[in-house]
Amino acid sequence: MIHVKPSDLNRRFQDYDERKKTKELSKCILDKLKSTKLRKCSACNSLATRENEIISWPGYMFVRDESAPTGAKEMLTFPTSLELSDDKTYYIQGRVNSLARTGHHFTSVGRIPNNGSLFLAEIDNISDAMNIIKSEDRLQAEMMLLKNKLYPVFLCYRFGL
Repeated sequence: MIHVKPSDLNRRFQDYDERKKTKELSKCILDKLKSTKLRKCSACNSLATRENEIISWPGYMFVRDESAPTGAKEMLTFPTSLELSDDKTYYIQGRVNSLARTGHHFTSVGRIPNNGSLFLAEIDNISDAMNIIKSEDRLQAEMMLLKNKLYPVFLCYRFGL
């Protein structure tokens, strides 16, 4: 689980278009994965950068908005994809929202591929029913996953299509 809060990003992030949001959030997440740190070298007293080496990439990535449970005024709006390198793109697969800042009422929305068709399933923790929506294509499904402007708790991104 990667924890992100609005203060990790450029303050204008909320005003960015989809392409700029993807670039900014992707850079933030890549920095968190690498744990990039700028420190003083004890031997020569100059600045040095230390970071983790990524040996293999996970199939799924879970990103959490750290501002959700705090009641912060700012909340993140997530892009449909994360581009972590030239050949590493993750696409939104699912989302968990809270309908209230208190976190007592949740909805989950996820993609369900089935024999070439794509469906979205929406589950409400208070309701007994599951809402199934057929989606014509991946982009439409991604936009439906993002259109709900409630309080995002975490999002799941999947590597590749």
